[in-house]
Amino acid sequence: MELRNKEAFARESALIRHCPELKEKFPVSRVVYITKFGTGKARNRKGVVATRSTKYYFTTTLPHLDEGRIVNLGMAFSEMCKYHNMDTIKAAYFILRKNGYSKKQILKNVGIKRLRKELWYLHVAPEGLESVAELDFYLKLRKTDVKQPKCNPKIMLSKCQAILCGTRSIRPDFYYPEEKVAIEFQSIEHHVGTVEGVFHDHAKMNSYIDMGITCFQVNVDYINKVGVFEAFIKMLKRQLTLNDRKV
Repeated sequence: MELRNKEAFARESALIRHCPELKEKFPVSRVVYITKFGTGKARNRKGVVATRSTKYYFTTTLPHLDEGRIVNLGMAFSEMCKYHNMDTIKAAYFILRKNGYSKKQILKNVGIKRLRKELWYLHVAPEGLESVAELDFYLKLRKTDVKQPKCNPKIMLSKCQAILCGTRSIRPDFYYPEEKVAIEFQSIEHHVGTVEGVFHDHAKMNSYIDMGITCFQVNVDYINKVGVFEAFIKMLKRQLTLNDRKV
C-alpha cells in the first residue's frame, strides 16, 4: 500500500515521536526517509514512491521534518487504527496509557461512529485499566449479569500495612468497595524475573486479609479456557452475596 500523502506519513511518524516505546514494541522492516513533499505521492530520496512497512504501519520519526508538521497524538492514533487489527491497537493503546497519556487524549480524534462499532472495546474501557489482559477480562465480565467493579481504585493503608507494602496505598485491578471483594489479575510477564514483584503481591494479599477484603486471583486461563470463567463467576456471585449480607 502506498503512502497517500505527506500528511499520512507525518501522522504515523508522530505516534512514535509521542511515544518512542512504540517503535521498540512494533519495529519497522523498512525505513523510508521522505525528501519531497507535494500534493501527490510521497517519494524517497531516489524518487521512488514510498511504501508502508511490510510488517507494521509504523514508520521511524523524521529528524529533518519540521516539528510544526507533526500532528497531535489523537490524530496519529486515529490514523493507525485505520490499518491495524484489534490486538495491535489494544497493545499500542496500553503502551500509551503506561506512558502517561489519558484515554481522552488517545481517543480524541477517533470518530464516535468508529469508536462505537470497530473500536467499541476501547470506548467502553474504564480509565483505570492498565493492560490488554485486564481489558479482555473486563470485557468478558461485562457480558455477565454481575455488577461492574471499579478498576484500579486507590485504597489507603494503615501504618502496619504500609510498612509491609512499602507504600501508603494499593490499587487492586478490580474492586467492589461495598462488598469488599477484590480481583487481582496475575500475568506471567508481571512476575518473570521480579522477586520484588512477588514479595509485593504477598504483602498486598496480607493487607487484604487485614482489611477484611476477599481477594480473588485470576490469570489468562480464566479468559481462554472453556468452563473456567463460568465457574469463577459462580464463585464471585456467591462471595458478593455473602459479603453484602455481612454489611
